[in-house]
Amino acid sequence: MQKIIKNIFLVLLFLLNTGLNPVFAAFDVKGVQLFRDNNICINSVSDGTTSKVALDLSTLQTNSESVQSKISSSGSLCTTPPFFTGGAILSTAGGITTQAQPNIQSLGRGILISEIAGNSSGISSSGDPNGFSTLVSNLGGLANTIFEISLPTGCDVIDDDDDIVGASSDLTTVNDFSLPTCTSTNGLTVQCNATSNLLTLTTGLAPASGSTPAKVRFTLSAINAVPDSNMIDSILIRLSSQDVFCPSTATGPLIATVVAQNAVSSPTKSETIGTADLGTAKQAAKINYATETVTSTKGETSTNEIGTTPILAGSTSTAHKIQIEELDNESIPIGGQSSAVLINPTATSNAATENINLWIIPSISSLFSNAPAISDITFSDNSIFISSAPVLVKTTANDVNAPFGSIVIPIRKSSGGTDPATIKTTITINNLKINSGTGKDGDIFTVTLALFEPASGAVINTPAGLSVNDSTNPTNPQNFSAFSVDSTRGLAQNAVVGGAVNEPTGAAQITTDTDLSALTKRDTVLGAPQILNFTKVISSISDINTDKITVLNSNSILTVTGAEGASISGAGVNIESFANSSMTAFDLVTLTSKSDGSFNAKLQADFSGGDVSLSFKQTVSGTDSQTSTKIVKKDNGGFSCEQTVCGCENANCTPTVTQIQTYIQNNGGLSNIVTGSGEILQEVIQSVKKALGLS
Repeated sequence: MQKIIKNIFLVLLFLLNTGLNPVFAAFDVKGVQLFRDNNICINSVSDGTTSKVALDLSTLQTNSESVQSKISSSGSLCTTPPFFTGGAILSTAGGITTQAQPNIQSLGRGILISEIAGNSSGISSSGDPNGFSTLVSNLGGLANTIFEISLPTGCDVIDDDDDIVGASSDLTTVNDFSLPTCTSTNGLTVQCNATSNLLTLTTGLAPASGSTPAKVRFTLSAINAVPDSNMIDSILIRLSSQDVFCPSTATGPLIATVVAQNAVSSPTKSETIGTADLGTAKQAAKINYATETVTSTKGETSTNEIGTTPILAGSTSTAHKIQIEELDNESIPIGGQSSAVLINPTATSNAATENINLWIIPSISSLFSNAPAISDITFSDNSIFISSAPVLVKTTANDVNAPFGSIVIPIRKSSGGTDPATIKTTITINNLKINSGTGKDGDIFTVTLALFEPASGAVINTPAGLSVNDSTNPTNPQNFSAFSVDSTRGLAQNAVVGGAVNEPTGAAQITTDTDLSALTKRDTVLGAPQILNFTKVISSISDINTDKITVLNSNSILTVTGAEGASISGAGVNIESFANSSMTAFDLVTLTSKSDGSFNAKLQADFSGGDVSLSFKQTVSGTDSQTSTKIVKKDNGGFSCEQTVCGCENANCTPTVTQIQTYIQNNGGLSNIVTGSGEILQEVIQSVKKALGLS
């Protein structure tokens, strides 16, 4: 009897336990692409073709019009656009802390959370229009329910330095568009940027900490009874391009996890709603020196990756040709799905972006002496063009947004050209003039690229604009940003370390070289590959080190290789080949050395009179070094045995007349050999002497 009672007791415990731990509602979670009007993007399949159509959550009224039913009848959700890599915090000497501008991207993405629908006609046994109601009930009601999005490993939120803290007690009034926004069907009222329930200024966003990922949070403030029971509800969390940044080491796909719980920290109840793919990590663009291809006077081609432009202290110099390379079709956000409202939720325009300003930001404001002319800037295709003359920013009258010392290049979508959203463009810039007062011996200065979208007031797709906080003055920290106080829209995405900077007094325009140097003094460790070592200042011109030069001779074609340190990095290198005793160069080539001082060159040599001499000199800021000389021996790989009359089997034989005639025919005839001069003519003469028994 005791055993039976015990078994009944265990069954009752099981049933009670099941009732105390109900099965939570099921949800469908997906990463989605947004149109520039914030509608969800769906691939519509019709007659075998695929086109993009929009789905507006606010127009869904019944269960039969759920997101799932719209997708099942018309295709699938569009692929989420890529994230572009951002940067990390860096502490430097002297109490200065810098942070790379976060990864920002002009295409909209979001996370769509939907109650599970039944079949396309409405509610079935698998559908649940009360999913959110059930979830909230299980978690203890609206006042105890919060949704938390954990970002992918390594990624972070822009406000992880709490730059919004202290600016306001109400999230809706904070001048910071790096917070996510959200919307829902009319069965729910969802809140992102407002103090409500468990959501406050300090809990809306959470930075990554150790192995704990960064988090974005939102809440529900109401469940509207009649609509809720009549439809499959959906929530769209709009992750605008300013919400998240990822380091350069991030790889895709980037997966976010959505959890519902009853507390911000130490929750007693929680449920994983699902995971969403936010896209892939990509580098948007890079700025670098253009590859140089030069040809010697005899037609030999040399190709070099060139580097830093050296400048002789006190001299004016013209920088080597640089190029901005777009690494994704929409990295330069003109046309396509880019728009101001996707970049900045407070913007009103959802028209496609057609104007972008390129910023070339130097590490000292006095680096450039003037802006390039329109004719100095070329494009690899016809999708974009220069819309007005570039300017060098010296005051806010030149440009109210760009840092002082920057060169601003306005570009615009071409009318009738290739759609810029379908092609990768390379922009080449010539004749950047470096000021004679740039610096002293040993100084190295950098430039960095930024893309500024005027309508939204944001730097986009480039982690170029750092913000700086001087932590040595905590009572009145000097915060510097890549935006001026005149651009309130620009202030909204300051990522300044160590304090609130939403007031104009806390984000002053950069006006000194010291501030700008602190702003841009970083390297690719920050995940900002748009940085380019631009200028190296030297006090005097040194001679080329011929001990670090090797020469390979193949059929009188010389391959000249300068190892690291053979020349000044980025110097112009002039090489001439002279035949024995000749005062006139037989061939010459001028090229630019790489950033480490190495180079590669090809030119011809005339060994008819014996050894050949090569002369070298380098040029910086129009000043030449002394000439250095290197001798190339005639027998040092001179004439290959395949080109002797007797061939390789017996290169030193005494040839017959028939062999000589065959050799002449194989080399284009006697007239061609005589005209060409050089070693082939000498081989014919020597062979004839041997055949005739002459010395």
